[in-house]
Amino acid sequence: MDGLDSISRQNKENLFYSEDVMLNQASVFKRKTIYFLEKFTDEAGENSELILLVNDLCNVKDIKVEEDFYADYIVYYFHSYPYEMFNYQIKKRKFNLKIIQSEVFSSGLLER
Repeated sequence: MDGLDSISRQNKENLFYSEDVMLNQASVFKRKTIYFLEKFTDEAGENSELILLVNDLCNVKDIKVEEDFYADYIVYYFHSYPYEMFNYQIKKRKFNLKIIQSEVFSSGLLER
């Protein structure tokens, strides 16, 4: 996340899109997030509140736009946005990870 944040600010660009083309970095971000969520769920065991929090803060599932219409997470949050909005979303994700880290420490999950 720090790398995405830094490169985006340095190059002043949305690293997930160039014009209307989704870049590889977007797929990597989504794939790594899904992997993180799966591993976290496995490690958290019976701590359903923590699992719900992590899923609420980090999921990359499609976004329900209308009754029968869903938009891809990356398209919904990153398509056609200037780098400032991209950077805001990355900073928000970094902040959410800090919240998760704090909750993991508070829950004693690391003691297992």
